[in-house]
Amino acid sequence: MAKQSIAEQYVDLLARAGVERVYGVVGDSLNPVVDAVRRHTALDWVQVRHEEVAAFAAGAEAQLTGKLAACAGSCGPGNLHLINGLYDAHRSMAPVIALAAQIPSGEIGTGYFQETHPDRLFAECSHYSELISSPRQMPRVAQTAIQHAVGRRGVSVVALSGDVADQDAPSAGAELAMPLDLPAIRPADQELARLRDLVDAADKVTLFCGRGVAGAHAEVMAFAEKVKSPVGHALRGKEHIQYDNPYDVGMSGLLGYGAAYEAMHETDLLILLGTDFPYENFLPRNVKTVQVDTQPERLGRRTPLELAVWGDVRETLRCLTPMVREKRSRQFLDRMLDRHVHALEKAVHAYTHDVETMTPIHPEYVASVLDEEAADDAVFTVDTGMCCVWAARYLTPNGRRRILGSFVHGSMANALPQAIGAQFLDRGRQVVSLSGDGGFSMLMGDFLTAVQYGLPVKVVVFNNSSLGMVDLEMLVDGLPPHGTSYPHTDYGHRHRRRRARHPRRHPDRPARRAARGVRPRRAGPGRRGHRPRRARRPAEDHRRAGQRLRAGRRPQRPHRRGRPHDPPGPYQPAQHPPTLTIRGEQHDMRVTRAGIRTGLIASALTAALALAAAGPAPLASAAPRGTARVLAHLDITQGQRPENIALEPGGGAVVTFAYSRQVARIDHRGTVHVLATLPQPPAGSVTPALSSPFLGGIVRAQDGTLYFLYATGSADLTGLWRLRPGGTPQRVAALPADGLPNGLALDERTGRLYAADSVLGAVWRIPVTGGKATRWADAPALDSQGFLGANGLKLHDGAVWVSNLDQGTIVRIPVTGRGTAGPVQTRATGLTEIDDFAFTGHGDTLLAALNAENEIARVRSDGSHRTVLTGADGLQNPTSLAVRGDTAYIASGAYFTDEDPNILAARTGRTPR
Repeated sequence: MAKQSIAEQYVDLLARAGVERVYGVVGDSLNPVVDAVRRHTALDWVQVRHEEVAAFAAGAEAQLTGKLAACAGSCGPGNLHLINGLYDAHRSMAPVIALAAQIPSGEIGTGYFQETHPDRLFAECSHYSELISSPRQMPRVAQTAIQHAVGRRGVSVVALSGDVADQDAPSAGAELAMPLDLPAIRPADQELARLRDLVDAADKVTLFCGRGVAGAHAEVMAFAEKVKSPVGHALRGKEHIQYDNPYDVGMSGLLGYGAAYEAMHETDLLILLGTDFPYENFLPRNVKTVQVDTQPERLGRRTPLELAVWGDVRETLRCLTPMVREKRSRQFLDRMLDRHVHALEKAVHAYTHDVETMTPIHPEYVASVLDEEAADDAVFTVDTGMCCVWAARYLTPNGRRRILGSFVHGSMANALPQAIGAQFLDRGRQVVSLSGDGGFSMLMGDFLTAVQYGLPVKVVVFNNSSLGMVDLEMLVDGLPPHGTSYPHTDYGHRHRRRRARHPRRHPDRPARRAARGVRPRRAGPGRRGHRPRRARRPAEDHRRAGQRLRAGRRPQRPHRRGRPHDPPGPYQPAQHPPTLTIRGEQHDMRVTRAGIRTGLIASALTAALALAAAGPAPLASAAPRGTARVLAHLDITQGQRPENIALEPGGGAVVTFAYSRQVARIDHRGTVHVLATLPQPPAGSVTPALSSPFLGGIVRAQDGTLYFLYATGSADLTGLWRLRPGGTPQRVAALPADGLPNGLALDERTGRLYAADSVLGAVWRIPVTGGKATRWADAPALDSQGFLGANGLKLHDGAVWVSNLDQGTIVRIPVTGRGTAGPVQTRATGLTEIDDFAFTGHGDTLLAALNAENEIARVRSDGSHRTVLTGADGLQNPTSLAVRGDTAYIASGAYFTDEDPNILAARTGRTPR
């Protein structure tokens, strides 16, 4: 067997440890290692433009896989450029090994050209940093570096001179075992017993979760259910705990939202799970606190602890949950959940509602659209600064998506390099970079790396021509912003609505354009035949920008040659180069000082979509089937056909079962709890249009009181009913026995309910306290045409909206300043047998349940509509729906399929368009 050189042995060890590529910039001191990579069958060399990008890319790859990733830099300035990205990887606990080339070994200590001491320089941002000065140190130093990076989750640095790398490796070097999997850490029995006692003694418990809850979602949910605990999170915990979480109360910290802060300060016991949350001003000082972490040096360094628990979250909760007593009261949990919902509506959702036509574009709206359009397994990389705000508040995790950023180190310019690393890891996975214009411009040279390797990364630049977060920090300190603004830059000036191309022009490009039917370029100014373009109005330009955001060009199938990561050859155009889609000049953003002074910081710092790079999986691709999931299968033999639905805090819902006369709660596990059964009507009673007694619309007040409509054909039972928590149902307002009260909506601000009558073609108004109902509106647009007229009813934007089943329409009835009904306006037609509907939270866009058609349609503000869910998604004749955040909860009664009445959940932004 031929002897290996030190460089070859080092590269071989990387491959054995699972490394697939080395990011870096070549240099003569690296030549032996780069050549060893070239000749190795399992590794690729990824040529970047800046070594900082190499370190960030390797760190992103390591964070996504949990496995070792690698980068390299040449001697002196080359490896010094690695340091910022390595700091970020180390503080993010990403296992990365960096090779720092050194000057010739005989010159070390002489002040030689490019001399530095990398083994010293990188000591603070690594667990292990050593110089190989003799072949006899191999392979032990390299193996030890790998073990430190993998076992302690961080960075290792190996410094190696080029002349040493070229020498022969020892023929019989020791080969150490390399453990690549992390062990579970279980707390001691006495710690678990003390923690159990603290939990049992507390009436109110709050959980606050960080990155350490990764892989422990089920255990956290089971514990929260047992102790009725609100669950808040830090920014790094968001992707691991927020999804499928009926106890979620949002995030605390500088970018916080929701009710997490209140839940942490009003509890009896706060349990910090896997978080080294650094902001002590957001932690309570007079609340008993427990911290669970695998890193003992972190325990208690942010806040005084009642108990420090050394263990991983999953193992700790797996042992603890069976030990604690189940708590009965949900009062604290429900109060925090209600606060969270109201906080979201006021502070978060407010900036994405009714802003679709505003110029300039709100950055919150752009982020919310990205969230809707991105794939269910997308990777988002986020620049430090205002992009972190948009990501924290508007990106929705689901257990498959990932969100990466420089969340601990806080470096600028991290998003694009991390996106490059994420995309190299999986070219078929959608990767979206949320870049600020300041961060993007720092390392924008490596956009060419994405082009060179044909990476289908999407880059969205939020361009406000300033360092927006620093601007705010100066204002908060009472200082006038200085040195934070940039001259406006149009990053796509020469690439507007075109693909970024490989530097060489393909020799037969004109012929290929002609074959595709592409016309020759129009003559430019001053040329014969030139006609000036019509100036677009700002609204039109904004509309086109929105269309470009949602619509991507489908790329051609790649025809690569060579190995998967070979760069394109001299005459081989890059496959799937990023597409640049740019907004017009009217969308330039400026900081509005008056808006900041009035507290409207988020809306004042509006930023345009400046650049979006698209590839093989464009953001505009329709969502595949499977975006919906059934939450509860109901028992048709027990008459469990849901007619209407209202959502509750904590992830549950209340429904009416139309013909079994029952009101029921369905918890987040899908279990049905019957709350009340209404009286059987007198013999001989016949319900208009339906014959049988009918239980229709239901709403829930903030205090938990339920209101619902019951139609029997008898004067003593037909009307509005009320069910208080723990009480019995009571009729509080009579409605005509010859009618069919159906849809119901509650306006708690005015203390009024509105009810649609499907037979009488009217809308009734009723005080929440009960009493006499008033015929508030009637019109031909509410009338039936043989079966049922006015059906579903919702309050939205100062008006009562009503669906008409027979006419297939949705109408809007404004509520005047005096509370009377304004003129009826038809807003949508052609919705065959529409039953109920619900607004999505994006202006007047709504989802409509088409019962007999077994479809859910998305209806836009202009009345156009398109089917987004069908029976293939699990629908069984949808009767009603409700929306919370970006999820629609759909009740299906199976009146025609007669198979599987159910409750189904679907992302409102992920349903096919």
